Amino acid sequence: MSPVPMAKGFLSEELTCPMDTLIEPKRRMYVLHPKGNGILYLHCTYNYYATTYDELNLMAVTCALAEIVPLQLHEVSGADDPEGRRQLEAALHQYHYLGYRSRVGQNLQYWVGDKQGRPLGCVVFGAPAWQCAVRDRWIGWDAAQRPRQLGGLVNNTRFLIFSWVRVPHLASHILSQISRRIRRDWQQKYGQPIWLLETFVDRQRFAGTCYRAANWICLGQTQGRGRQGPSGRLSTSIKDVYVWPLHRHFRRYLNPVETPLPG
Repeated sequence: MSPVPMAKGFLSEELTCPMDTLIEPKRRMYVLHPKGNGILYLHCTYNYYATTYDELNLMAVTCALAEIVPLQLHEVSGADDPEGRRQLEAALHQYHYLGYRSRVGQNLQYWVGDKQGRPLGCVVFGAPAWQCAVRDRWIGWDAAQRPRQLGGLVNNTRFLIFSWVRVPHLASHILSQISRRIRRDWQQKYGQPIWLLETFVDRQRFAGTCYRAANWICLGQTQGRGRQGPSGRLSTSIKDVYVWPLHRHFRRYLNPVETPLPG
């Protein structure tokens, strides 16, 4: 198959905004499968998609949300779908403004398709931030409690909807659909429960529209120091901190009362 040019993608942040606010691609790219010359090419069709990538690139998805639901969510991070995982990571690397080097540590990776199987975008969840002052205060953690309970959090590290997909309210609907199944998916893959989702929205780029529309809670802002930034000095952009509880008693599990040892 000859290479098929695909439009540059963008973060799904503003998909609930009016259509004239959407970010237009600045250039076209070849994506998905590396060849010897270093260019990424399209040549594979997922067996669970009803349409090929050739067809996807010949037609825009511009409609009301009701016309494309129910969505198809395919979690591809496991060893049983290496092709799906490789294509998702290549798409993020090319389309997402932060890129995507490779998964590190625990993670879930979702391809999102419409009811006919047309790919719409992808979403990745992974390890939470080691520390975040506004989040830790909200949960009720101190410096000793946080390391013991941090495994109960998962971070939405990437969220991408392709640039030819223009469906109002799609991004918030995807967040809602994933939030209903991610506890089960995480438990099945890693054998451990999770109680809270988090994400960090770059205020210089996005307004957090889709997270607010999905009723995520905005806790405040980061301090702009990053993971290794020096205290009192900005080393990265300030981000809004959003969370979504996965259980009504999430604090009971994330901040359990320790029972004193007898005697």
